[in-house]
Formats: sequence, C-alpha cells, structure tokens
Amino acid sequence: MKIIDSHVHVWADERSNWGFDQERTNLLTVKGSAQYLQKLMSENQVAGALIVQPICYRFDHRYLNFILQQYPKIFKGMCLVDLSDSKSPEMLRNFARQGYRGIRINPSLTRDNLLNNEIVRKVLKVCIEFDIAAGFLISPDYFNEIEILLNDFPKAKFIIDHFGRCMATQSSDIPNENFDRLIRLSKFSNLYIKISGWPVSSQAEWPYSDVGRWIKPLIQNFGIENLMWGTDFPFIVQQCGYQQGLELLTRHVSDINEKQLEWLLGKTSEKVFGIWQ
Repeated sequence: MKIIDSHVHVWADERSNWGFDQERTNLLTVKGSAQYLQKLMSENQVAGALIVQPICYRFDHRYLNFILQQYPKIFKGMCLVDLSDSKSPEMLRNFARQGYRGIRINPSLTRDNLLNNEIVRKVLKVCIEFDIAAGFLISPDYFNEIEILLNDFPKAKFIIDHFGRCMATQSSDIPNENFDRLIRLSKFSNLYIKISGWPVSSQAEWPYSDVGRWIKPLIQNFGIENLMWGTDFPFIVQQCGYQQGLELLTRHVSDINEKQLEWLLGKTSEKVFGIWQ
C-alpha cells in the first residue's frame, strides 16, 4: 500500500535566509525541517507528502521551492498567495506553471475575511484552468460561504482541511450541529475532506476516539474516494507522535477494510494531487 500524507508543513531549523516571519518565531521551538519529516516518513513507510506553505513564511516560497527541487519524488507543494491582492490569480498561475498542485485559501488572508469575493472567485477559475486543488482552512462559520462557491464552481476541486475545524462532543448522544452541517456538504461530489488535525478537534486523549467515530459517517456520506488522511506535521509530533498519527486510522478506527484504507491513506491524495513516483 502506498501511503501519502496529504497535509504537512515544513520550515528550516534556523530563521535566517528564508524570510521567516518575525511574528512567528515561536514556531522555531517546533522541529519542522523537511529532513526531519523525511526521516519520520521513512520510519513509517510513508512514500510521499503534500507540503502546504506554512504561515511562518507567509508568501515567501523560497524554502518550499528549495525542498521541492531537492526531493521531487517525495514532496508536492500547495502554495499560499495574498488573497487581498488583485494580482493573486496571476501569482497562482505562476505557481501552477512551476508544478504546485494546489493553493491554500485562508479567510484571514482575504479582504474583510470573506471567502465569497471577486478575488477568490478568480483564483478558483485558475484552479480549474490548471486542474489544481483549492484547500480551505476554515471553521464552520464559513460553511455557508463555501457552499455558495461549491454551487458556482462545480468543476473546481475543493478541500476542507482538518474536518472543517468541527469540535467533537463527549458522547455520540450529544448533537453536533457543526459536524452535521459538514456532512450536509457531501452533496457536492467535488468536495474532499482532509481527516487531519484530530488533536485540535478532540476533547479526549489519544487516540481521540470522539473524533474517530466521525470516520464512518464521513465514509457513508462523502464516499471513500473523497477523504484523505494527513498528519499536520510538525504539530502532530508534539501532540501525539508521527507514528501515532498514522495509527489513528490503521489501528484505532474500527470497520475500515483494506480497500478503504488504501483510499484514505493514499489513493485519494493521488486522485487530487497527481501520482507520486
């Protein structure tokens, strides 16, 4: 089985030379180099990963470009552009021509913190033009806006990161309105969900069983081909460990067969981002 980690971030161990955001230097306490990630991947038989440009470098992609050139068979990239800048669609075209496989869309980087605006719409048209994905870092507060965009751009590949930042309830008997709203978005066949960021959504200790019980309804509603596993490295290392982040699916979620695991752990990522050689 080829395993692909659909969501990681990387940064150099030092802040010099790569344009590290001075307001994010706290992240330097987190070991996040690509070399360290590659070591953990190798130890856990993870063949490849999608690197999402981290906020600590903002729109300076020099480090990520360097890593993608150094490890072209292991890593693919998702870029970050200034969505308050009217030139961002052309910036995305340049990244797509360089081989980037997607763009991360964060409402905090848009004008007035809105998703449904002219610039984002132009960016989605570029995504369709180059067949690259749009990954949304959003909370349930933005589900209404993303539903409008999903309706208007049926040919674009949408991804909601980290379960849409839904929060788990302590018991399955307790209603979870936000998770139910996420499930209702399954009517859109061009929407993919990253089953990542478990520790943030959970109110429990590892293995986060309150989040684990989401997997079955996600499969039932979105279909296995629209779900992809990711660790959110390097944060997962401090939260529970990289291996433990993988075992969340391979050992601690019941009723998942081998074929489903193949899609969750790799085939969906390759369907969306292309084949890792």
